[in-house]
Amino acid sequence: MKIYLLLFALFLVGEYSLASELPDVSMLLSSADKKHSEKNYKEAITLYKQAEHLGSPVAIYKLANIYKWGNGVATDEQIAQTYAKKAIIAYKSLADNGDIDAHLYTGILYDSFIKPNNRAEAYKHYLIAAKGNNAHAQFLLANLLEKSPAGKDDHDNAMKWYEKSAKNGSRRAAIALAGDPRDFDSVIKWCLPIAKIKNDRYANKCLELVNLATARKLFPKGNKKAISVIIELANSGILQSQVSLSHLYENGNVLPKDIVKSKLWKERAFNTALSQAENNDKKSQYIVGLFYQKGYGTDIFLDQSERWFKLSAQQNYQPAIKALEELE
Repeated sequence: MKIYLLLFALFLVGEYSLASELPDVSMLLSSADKKHSEKNYKEAITLYKQAEHLGSPVAIYKLANIYKWGNGVATDEQIAQTYAKKAIIAYKSLADNGDIDAHLYTGILYDSFIKPNNRAEAYKHYLIAAKGNNAHAQFLLANLLEKSPAGKDDHDNAMKWYEKSAKNGSRRAAIALAGDPRDFDSVIKWCLPIAKIKNDRYANKCLELVNLATARKLFPKGNKKAISVIIELANSGILQSQVSLSHLYENGNVLPKDIVKSKLWKERAFNTALSQAENNDKKSQYIVGLFYQKGYGTDIFLDQSERWFKLSAQQNYQPAIKALEELE
């Protein structure tokens, strides 16, 4: 009896040790995502496959993505389809138990992965996730309605879902609502808040729309709302708006001519550009080089100008490379 208990205890210890050595799915996915972001695709794929063997729908979905778009491997539609079909089975199981994210990804797989695309199934799953207040699903549902309209009702319904998605934080939905730069009020309502955000992937697109909409309103006589937008962006540290404001005060066409204020905004623009350049932003490095070269917001220092052009050129920024050639 004692020998049996001893063997049983050893068996339990062995089982416990084995279990403690099994990789955690979330840790595997986290490591795989990190490798993928570092463009170490070979290791990322190995880790995703380990997570796949542990039954992770996320890993299966990401493998479908990798083979569909050829991230670190040759594009292989057949392998991508195999993974997509496996991912649908895995996600559907979760979706049947009320998982909102599972409905979202099932919709994406039917919409963008499976050949031929099954828009009806995609719509069904997007709608469930959208009603569950998932911002991304709301955007994709609106996009689906807009791409395949059955009439005006679908377009109007798409706009409603875009608005819900934007209010839930979707930048892409906000840009879709901003739409045409000729619609100043819509652009300002949906894109101005995003344009002011630093290091946001959609900020540049929104800033472009805001600038286009504002420029249309500024000339020839100016518009109080448009001027207030430029001032708001300039005060938020947007370099382009600070430069624009300095020119407006210098030219005196839209705003009353004010050389003191123009000089102030040139200096602020220089400081903004310098701060961004010191964070290794290649475009800002080039701009600082220009500012030193032209004496914009600072004194003329040609050696400093060349230094910043070189730093930008080292990052293969073509305008800086050209500027250096011209200096030589």
